[in-house]
Amino acid sequence: METILETDYALVEYFPTDQLVQIIWKKVKKISIEEYQNAFNHALDFQENNPEKVVHFLSDIRLQGVLSPAYRKWFQEIALPRAIKNKLKDGAVLFEGNIFQKYYLNNIMNSTKKFGIKFKFFSKREDALEWFKNS
Repeated sequence: METILETDYALVEYFPTDQLVQIIWKKVKKISIEEYQNAFNHALDFQENNPEKVVHFLSDIRLQGVLSPAYRKWFQEIALPRAIKNKLKDGAVLFEGNIFQKYYLNNIMNSTKKFGIKFKFFSKREDALEWFKNS
């Protein structure tokens, strides 16, 4: 495991054996859009510099607060196309069923379908890793 970024709001890590970049959101209260973009940009920069090494993406949003539509719009219009350009194969999210997070994720899922990317929700990291292995 290699740490790409560690802040008070997010931990971005690379797991070479799983070809995975993971973001663990640490902040329960609302993060700024700049913080949100910074974490994703670090993950995407790493992927751009290592496209053959990163094919899976996992985001743990269990501690992430409610996000405004502007965050989702940025993710869908900027981050997701950039990840796909760099050969992202699939993505997963760890969450605990918060209604606001589910709404956010359903919108993201609709975007991933348009790009032909597999995307799934999980409550346990082990289940997401197993899904990546079989996808």
